[in-house]
Amino acid sequence: MSICADALIRFAERHAEQARELARRESDPQRRAELERIAEVCTHIPAHAPRDLWEALQYYWFVHLA
Repeated sequence: MSICADALIRFAERHAEQARELARRESDPQRRAELERIAEVCTHIPAHAPRDLWEALQYYWFVHLA
């Protein structure tokens, strides 16, 4: 079970890395802010408990995929 939990955390970290890279290249400020928020959320969960609805939904999605 620990291996699965670690894999899920790494999966979320990879999503955060990709969102940061896309944000870095994004020219539209609104979309850049969205991508930065995605990166922040994916960095926090699933390793930590969700703090708001956005994080709870992302947490649910990651667990569903696992």
